[in-house]
Formats: sequence, structure tokens, C-alpha cells
Amino acid sequence: IEHYLEKNKRKPIFAYPLALKTGDQEQIVRSIEEILKRHKQPYMQEVYKTMLALFENNVSKFEQLAKQISKEPLRTYYIAYAEALKGNFDEATTLKNQLPKEWMQHAIAAVIAKEQGNINLFEKEVNKCIDLATGVQKYSLYYSFQLDTDWEKLLSECWSTDYSGKPTDYGPEPTDYLRKPTDFWTEPTDYE
Repeated sequence: IEHYLEKNKRKPIFAYPLALKTGDQEQIVRSIEEILKRHKQPYMQEVYKTMLALFENNVSKFEQLAKQISKEPLRTYYIAYAEALKGNFDEATTLKNQLPKEWMQHAIAAVIAKEQGNINLFEKEVNKCIDLATGVQKYSLYYSFQLDTDWEKLLSECWSTDYSGKPTDYGPEPTDYLRKPTDFWTEPTDYE
């Protein structure tokens, strides 16, 4: 897949997954903006404007744009994603269960787990999501989840407070002995 993307990287739709791999926020935003310039179809505009708001960390705009997506299942997927980011986990779960593709369900479950600070469930759901996806989608998800995870921050937040937000005294942070998904993920090479 990566070879194919590299060969076609002049096309913005293929440059975007490569930008995800770099982890460079500015490059990712530029690649989405280039897609928006070149692909004027309403559905493409709706989806990529929504994704741009997500990468700009503008949750209210992300939610607003997600609700404007005209086609399913991406409309429900991005609305569920927005609900999870807002902490509306019951609503996100209800929407997640309506999604027809299993990788989408596990992706939303991963976002919910991350927002709840459940690292183990997050890892499990991310891996299921990636296992179920194929092709460029699998490649994009793999690098999106790597980009999406600030492990040191997430571990620190989960370790230093209990569920009520009160500080805890559990000893040193577990960064040395907890595995991150990147410790056991392999490079995606076996795409269909």
C-alpha cells in the first residue's frame, strides 16, 4: 500500500495517508486543504471539512460539520466520534452500534475508551479496528491512532487521578512497564 501511495502522492487523496504517517500536524492539515481544493464534490467537501476540524481540535465545529454530512455511514461515524469527544459516551455508544462496518464500531469504541482514560480497552479496540480494516483505510487508521495517542500525557492523566478527578498516590507513573500499541504493532504490509 505504501508503495502505491508513494507512486501516486501527487494526487492529494493519496498524499493524505502519507501525511498521517509523518505525524506532522501542519503537513496533515495542508494535505486535507489540498483535497478540498481539488475535489469539489459536495460529499468530499463535507467529509474532509469535518476531518479538518478534527485535526484542528475544534470539537464544536467538528460536531457541526459531522451533522452536515449527507451520506451514511460516515455521517453517523463522525457524529459518534464527536459525541465521544464531548464525553457523551452513552450517545456515542448508541450511534456506534448503528454503524454497519465493524472497523468503524471498534474505532468509536477506541475513542470512547481513550476519552474515559481506559488505556487497556483503548489498545484492544484500536487493534481490532486495524485488523478489520483493509487497504488504504487500514493504513490511514494505523497512523491516525498512532498520531492520536499522546501516551505520556494519557498515562499521566490516568495514573495521577482517580475517576472523580482527585489526585491519587499510587507511586511512580507506569511509563516504564506499560506497553504502548506501537510496541506490538507491526508495519502494515499485507493489504489487499
